[in-house]
Amino acid sequence: MMTKKPFYFLRHGETEWNRNRRWQGISDIPLNDTGIAQAEALQPLIADLGIQTICASPLQRSFVTAELASAGLDIPIHTIDGLKEVSFGPYEGVNHYEVDWIQDWLKGGHVEGVEGYDAFIARCVGAINQALKYEGPVLIVAHGGVFWSIRHHGQLDPELRAWNCSLFHIQPPNGDHPAWQHTALNEDTTAPIVG
Repeated sequence: MMTKKPFYFLRHGETEWNRNRRWQGISDIPLNDTGIAQAEALQPLIADLGIQTICASPLQRSFVTAELASAGLDIPIHTIDGLKEVSFGPYEGVNHYEVDWIQDWLKGGHVEGVEGYDAFIARCVGAINQALKYEGPVLIVAHGGVFWSIRHHGQLDPELRAWNCSLFHIQPPNGDHPAWQHTALNEDTTAPIVG
């Protein structure tokens, strides 16, 4: 269960594998020029949120996004290994359209060489809870798959997507709202969710 604290979530900027719709997983793919520009464009928005701590996946597409988006703000960035993307094993680098296992996997089905969905979701929630122990407001910078765990545990709309450099405010249940709430703070829909 996710710790009931509000936080911000930012998916990393675009990479060439995003552009080419390839499964990235834990392959350490860098931001492309578009991804760098996306992250830099967020600086004014990030500056206005009062963020005290940033927690990021150690994979460079997330960590560099965190650095660029918070440039000049003197906010500490902590890496949390559990915020890495799901390990897609032998499918990393493969085009999204060349696999047919993803729907079964999302329902908990076993796929040889791929990190199990339930184990992945549990890992991510543990990492999010670790991040929320830091002084808040906390910004978590990670991956599309990590957003699946937020969507899953927060019982958010299953069609909700985190595109490259999508920024959300995630709020826990309270007296007025018995369910988790999300607010999209920008609208970037330039790349697929996975990676």
